[in-house]
Amino acid sequence: MNTIIVTVSEYGVARIEFNRPTALNALNVEMMSEVKEALTELGKREDVKALIITGRGRAFCAGADLKSMPLVEVTAGEIVMGNALADSIIKNFNPMIELIYHFPRPVISAINGLAVGGGAGIALCADIILAAEDALLKIVQPSLGIVADLGANWMLPRITGRSRAIGMCLLGDGFTGCQLKEWGIAWDCIGNIELMKKADEIAVKL
Repeated sequence: MNTIIVTVSEYGVARIEFNRPTALNALNVEMMSEVKEALTELGKREDVKALIITGRGRAFCAGADLKSMPLVEVTAGEIVMGNALADSIIKNFNPMIELIYHFPRPVISAINGLAVGGGAGIALCADIILAAEDALLKIVQPSLGIVADLGANWMLPRITGRSRAIGMCLLGDGFTGCQLKEWGIAWDCIGNIELMKKADEIAVKL
């Protein structure tokens, strides 16, 4: 694995850590492929009883790595915007998020920093969401003109209600770990240093 770190503890706690810290753990095709491979293999293991997803460095996941995505496709001399990205969503993004959502063991997301766009979608589809005090979750980046993705626009109304979900999806405001707990999105807001210790404790309990 080049873009993620996968471990399984003696207590049966699996951990997937996004490991592109210099790119704020943004999702490229390689990373999504490795996450899908890891989830498939971990889901088959009898010794895996719970899964933690988190990020290395100062970000959980900054969403899609748009610099690596083919956003423009030239067909018969015409420039077609978005077709290549839509194809990548179907082939890469959606299968990855479905594997997380349907993982056969409890999933904990430990939001250790920035979680934006698709990164927020990954965090939200876990069974239990933990947020560090310096976590910052943003559903969309309005300047990109892209709707909430990776299931965020489906999960949010079910987690926090229609009014708050619409505001988060349209306005692009950022929410700290304590705000996420206050709104009932995160199970708990924890000091930055204690985040992974708490995640491990809950995973072992599960």
